Amino acid sequence: MNEPKRSPIAPKIIFLASAAFIAVLLIIGFSIAIYNYSTKINWIPHELAEVEYPIKGNHLSIKSVSSGWIPVIDEEASEEETEYIPSAQITLSKDSAAGKMRCFYLDGNGKYVGDPITLDCQVGQFSDSDTVTFTCSQGIGQSSDFFAYQSGFVKEWYLLILEGDSDSASINDYKELTRIKLRPHILAQ
Repeated sequence: MNEPKRSPIAPKIIFLASAAFIAVLLIIGFSIAIYNYSTKINWIPHELAEVEYPIKGNHLSIKSVSSGWIPVIDEEASEEETEYIPSAQITLSKDSAAGKMRCFYLDGNGKYVGDPITLDCQVGQFSDSDTVTFTCSQGIGQSSDFFAYQSGFVKEWYLLILEGDSDSASINDYKELTRIKLRPHILAQ
């Protein structure tokens, strides 16, 4: 019996075709990975810009701001289905003049969250201390959402601090003093 002769070129063609197919798959895979990486900016963990202290405005001077999140223990203290609420501690500088400070929390979409707080400031002090701590009435609803916030998979929340003179009554009387990113860690209570 005569067997048909195999061409010596056939195995080379099969090898080259297989290598080309694998190369095309690798190029497609790397292209998808690069596209996903470049369009998922929130995948990068929160980068907290260092704030230069003191923060000086026309009336107020802030010595320091620390922020973070606290777990909700008392369900009645915050809105329904909130597990973590933002908290901030602000310390005034000794050279701060009399005025008013208005603070808002902003969520990852830049929307106001919770109730604003307005504080009267005397020379270098709030009512009886140079430091005040306050929390928001709303926050992040589930632990998984908070862990996503900590990992940088969702947009940052901010503390917006406005200043006004002692007679400021309308929101239009206030000017932005600073906007601080909320740190993605849990504060000790």
